Amino acid sequence: IAFIISRISRLYPAYWVCLTITAIIIVLWGGDKFATTPSIFFANTTMLNGFFFIDYVDGVYWSLLVELKFYIIIGLVLLFNKLKYLNYIIYLWLLLSVYFLFASADGLNLPLTIISYFFIPEWCSYFIAGMLFFLIWKDGNIKSRIIPLLGCIALSFFYASKKVDALNSGYEDYFSEYVVFGLILFFFIIFFLLSTRNLKFLNKPIFLKLGMLTYPLYLLHQNIGYILMNTSFGYINKYLTLILLLILMLVGSYLISSKIEKPLGKYIRNKLTNSAMSNRAKNLLKIKNQ
Repeated sequence: IAFIISRISRLYPAYWVCLTITAIIIVLWGGDKFATTPSIFFANTTMLNGFFFIDYVDGVYWSLLVELKFYIIIGLVLLFNKLKYLNYIIYLWLLLSVYFLFASADGLNLPLTIISYFFIPEWCSYFIAGMLFFLIWKDGNIKSRIIPLLGCIALSFFYASKKVDALNSGYEDYFSEYVVFGLILFFFIIFFLLSTRNLKFLNKPIFLKLGMLTYPLYLLHQNIGYILMNTSFGYINKYLTLILLLILMLVGSYLISSKIEKPLGKYIRNKLTNSAMSNRAKNLLKIKNQ
């Protein structure tokens, strides 16, 4: 229950605000290229629309579905009190991902198709690596986690390569595999250094505050950015547009994070926690009376 409450209070406040802002701007200035409807908007407010193949108000929200699948897996681990087997779960998940790498999607039976859907083989390498880095940070055991981390890097490279091929065939531009691989490897190295406590100088309040901006920035940037760039095209220098857009997004993200996300998240967390504790107390009293 505590895990579910923490995820709801963390994800939904900023999401609802950014979703509403994005929908309003789409309605006002989206034109023919960007559109939404009231039914799609209200379906999006649940954040569950992806499970029912309902369109996203903003295309970037697709990754929230991936994140929710991860939370479902972790929620089940907690529900069945299997956190002590986390190491085994990590290895099993990684092995499943390698299996799905070579298995044909058409040849999977229904149970394996469901497992593939929820265990997100295309993206799970990043979640698995995150758990491994946490365990390294927690107990300092690096040796036993090197091989699965290398497996995560290999999986990340493989699926990133497929994405690069799709981008190169879909856009009139060139996307370099080497640049993408370099960025992936860079972030793996950064997280490894963080997990081994070699970047303690970054442990500053300013970085925490900047980190808090990333979620609303992610929720706001795509469709609003496209619309504002398209609207200003031919009127404002494109580089000036980019700078102004960056400033606008950062200021908006800061205001949402500090003035809305934190207080509203705290309010929701307290309400849900008190409600959960109240219901538990009532149930215990009912059992006692019986």
